[in-house]
Amino acid sequence: MPSTEWKMKRYGEKWYAGETISVSIGQGQVAVTPASLAVMISTVANGGTRVTPHVLKAIDEGQGWKPVPAPAVADSVAFKPETVAALREGLWMVVNASGTGGRARLPGYDVAGKTGTAQVISIQGRQAAKGSDRDLRDHGFFVFFAPRDNPQIAGVIFAEHGEHGYLGAPIAKHVIDTYFAKKEGRPLPKLPLPAPPARDDEDPDSPPALPAVDVADARGAVPGIPTDGRVRETD
Repeated sequence: MPSTEWKMKRYGEKWYAGETISVSIGQGQVAVTPASLAVMISTVANGGTRVTPHVLKAIDEGQGWKPVPAPAVADSVAFKPETVAALREGLWMVVNASGTGGRARLPGYDVAGKTGTAQVISIQGRQAAKGSDRDLRDHGFFVFFAPRDNPQIAGVIFAEHGEHGYLGAPIAKHVIDTYFAKKEGRPLPKLPLPAPPARDDEDPDSPPALPAVDVADARGAVPGIPTDGRVRETD
C-alpha cells in the first residue's frame, strides 16, 4: 500500500491529494495478490486479527496423522466496534441489497462480500494494443465471508481475465454452500457449468449442453467462469 513516505523514498516526489482518492478505490500504486486480499477480508470478518496464511494441517511420517500447529498471528488491527459493524453491514448489502454481489446470495447464511476489477492495461494502452493476440481483458475479484455477524469462512475468488468481479460471486456462493453442507452433513451442492457457445443447428457434431458437476469431488474439478450476457459494472 503506497504512502507519502513510500512515494518520497521511491520517486523523490510529494504526495498529491488525487492519489489518496485513487488509492482509496484500489488504483494508483496499490499492488495486491489474491492471498493478500483473502487475508484482508478475513481480518475484517474476524474484527481485526491478521492471520498468517498456511496450507499444512497435519503430517504423517508413518505413525499416523499429527496436527501441525497454525503459525502465530501476524498482527492485530484495533478496529472500533462501530467500524466493524459498519463494514459488515456494507459488505452484507453488496450481496443482499442492491449491490454488485447479488449472485453470492445464499439464504440463511448472510453472505457478505465485494466485487472488484483489476485493469490489465490502461485504457490508452488498450487502444494502442488493438489487434494484439495478448489477452488484455480485466481480472475479476470477489472477496467474501459468512455469516455476517459470526463469520466462519472467508476468502477470495480471483478470475484471471474474467472481466467482472460479479462473475466470481456465484463461485463464492458454491464454496460457502459446500463448506456448510460438509459441516452440517447435508448433500453437497452442484454448480452448473455454462452452456457451450451456440453452433449451427445443422452441425451433427454440435455438443450437448454440459451437465451440472460436483466441483467438490475428490478430484477438485473447477468449472469455467460464465462469460456470456455480460454487462458493465462499477466497483
